[in-house]
Amino acid sequence: MPRRWIVAALASLALGSLAAGCGAAAAPRGGGSRTAGAADRRIAAGASVRRVAAAPSWPTYGGTNSRGASYPEPATGRVARLWRTPALDGLVYAQPVWQGETAYVATENDTVYALDLRSGRVLWRSHVGTPVPLRDLPCGDIDPLGITGTPVLGGGRLYVAAEVQPTAQRLFALDPATGRVLGSWNLDLAGTHAAAQQQRGALTYLHGTVYVPLGGLYGDCGAYVGQVVAVRPGGAVSAYRVPTAREGAIWATAGLSVGQDGSLYAATGNSASDKAWDGGDSVLRLAPDLKLLDSFTPADFPYLNQSDLDLGSTSPLPLPGGLVFQVGKAGVGYLLGAKDLGGIGHPLASGAVCPGGAYGADAYAGGLVYVPCADGLVALRASPGGFKVLWRSMGWDAGPPVVGGGAVFSVSVATSQLRVLSAADGRPLQAADLSGAVHFDPLALAPGEVLAAAGRRVEAFSLRP
Repeated sequence: MPRRWIVAALASLALGSLAAGCGAAAAPRGGGSRTAGAADRRIAAGASVRRVAAAPSWPTYGGTNSRGASYPEPATGRVARLWRTPALDGLVYAQPVWQGETAYVATENDTVYALDLRSGRVLWRSHVGTPVPLRDLPCGDIDPLGITGTPVLGGGRLYVAAEVQPTAQRLFALDPATGRVLGSWNLDLAGTHAAAQQQRGALTYLHGTVYVPLGGLYGDCGAYVGQVVAVRPGGAVSAYRVPTAREGAIWATAGLSVGQDGSLYAATGNSASDKAWDGGDSVLRLAPDLKLLDSFTPADFPYLNQSDLDLGSTSPLPLPGGLVFQVGKAGVGYLLGAKDLGGIGHPLASGAVCPGGAYGADAYAGGLVYVPCADGLVALRASPGGFKVLWRSMGWDAGPPVVGGGAVFSVSVATSQLRVLSAADGRPLQAADLSGAVHFDPLALAPGEVLAAAGRRVEAFSLRP
């Protein structure tokens, strides 16, 4: 489970959208390679692989379902604060999302705010429930616990997942124009232990379905099991559960990522097993109907499980050329085949990336992967033959980065500072103080500016001269 927590979110510019399809099941492998099977072909046949232009928006974590967290902004100018909201009614752990001229921010008090993107003025607020105080939970580190995962815009609605009293997880659909609640769904399905579950990862909207990842509380207490809950058009609810007796959380801030063929990728934390494979410390590839298609698990997973070294402390990052990159608490990076993840112990390549471990979400731009490490920011170049570290900016606790205008942006948690580095070589360019920060600060770009959710406030900084 997470060792640290952040809150700085920068809401940003335009995107493209990854498309998807439908699929069927396959069992986890014990190792070796495999050619694409019938399930893969059915996904590919139903998928739209081309990228289409979209109106400027940032409707989901990282801007797109690939979670790349980049935008081709013009060259970055001097970073200067444009505006700052008054204190909101709770801490903000979720990344703001936006479309048009409106940004949406959710708090741990179970409140959603709509903000004018250019001035920060509150347009509306919607209180969807009463959050759960820490004293009513078996463990944890957020008090109270309300909305933690990043909302998603899709199908003309804004979806948020909230922890509400007494101890329940619910998905809410809001009207983006008014904040009016249009519907809600229970996410605590039969057989789950609601008091020990926590919703931390970003929501995903794909072809009318909302996917919600679930994990456990800080401290890994209780008999929870990691899962992905899908709420379909029309309201049908189903789930994929990690096949473990306990744990296996899907908790990284970027949630699920989506490949070009519509496959869903999830990364899990430590699980109960110290011998047999049970889905813990793995990358899982799921079809849109939540059937397991494929998996990757490091060969030393028993050690990772016993040592709380979650592979899933970041989300899988799909890359061009049919690749997926994954790095976790152990600091080892793995390059995987998107349609043949590698079973147990067979990545395409692996190597040390972060001596202190990686947390949150990576970014991808210009052929480079940017990794937030407990001891700095790392840039590497990946290809089918492997990956190579190009530069390191060390000595600070880096939050999840975003990339644009030739610069990479990340929050230093210890100093509550927005840092701006050269995307090409990691040279420090600028820095700006924030009102506050919490672990896993997700940053995002908007046209000519960045939005930072700093503690209980949202701040906007100009990127242009």
